[in-house]
Amino acid sequence: MDKLTDRLPARQRAHVHRDFLANEESYWMVRDSLLSSHTGKWVAVQAGKVIAEADDVFDILDRAAVIGGHPYIAQVGFEERPFVIRRMFAASREAAYVTCQLPFMDAGMSVGI
Repeated sequence: MDKLTDRLPARQRAHVHRDFLANEESYWMVRDSLLSSHTGKWVAVQAGKVIAEADDVFDILDRAAVIGGHPYIAQVGFEERPFVIRRMFAASREAAYVTCQLPFMDAGMSVGI
């Protein structure tokens, strides 16, 4: 399977940290061995080793952030499945700044990597 970052336009790929790219490469080298024990789990891989695992994407992000570095994060066996993260929040409007009420909009973000 090709690496997901290989699908990025060159301009975007140039901004990806080289350690992340190396960790993505190492993930794909160990992926087959992870299928039997980690299928469906979210893992953070650094230097070819699983440094964190979780059942939830937000948990793995939190755990990887505590460890630090630039680990590659994937849901083992479901790397091609897109997922959507939505964050909703309410913000107050500054009445003195605008003369009419501004509309609220719902925004969503799709992440394929």
